[in-house]
Amino acid sequence: MSMVIGQGTTLTWKGSTVGKGTVARGPQIKPDRIDATNFDSSGSEEKIAGIKRGSGLHWECNVDDVTNAGQWAIVNDDGTSGAWVLTYASGYQFSGTGFVSHEYSSTAAGIETLSVDIETTGTITKSSPT
Repeated sequence: MSMVIGQGTTLTWKGSTVGKGTVARGPQIKPDRIDATNFDSSGSEEKIAGIKRGSGLHWECNVDDVTNAGQWAIVNDDGTSGAWVLTYASGYQFSGTGFVSHEYSSTAAGIETLSVDIETTGTITKSSPT
């Protein structure tokens, strides 16, 4: 599900805020499910949790002028790894490291957008509002 931004949701890439956000999605964190069925399983399949996997996160924004350091950091760092922080307006915050990629697009009305995907690597830190 996409979320319309404007009430305080922010993405930070390597310490710079990626401004003018319109959509934020992720990250999804889920463990692998490992089959642990054995002869004592009473005829029912059993699963245990394995390694946690982060699905990454997605961010879309309207392209700002060249003064938006966060947007230009994304463009310049394409394909590299860096620290990110996604803070939702509710106060929930996720942070970690990941590899960034981006795509530019433009509408017939002349609105340029930047679509950002960050493939997470390592531990994703979660915090809830205080």
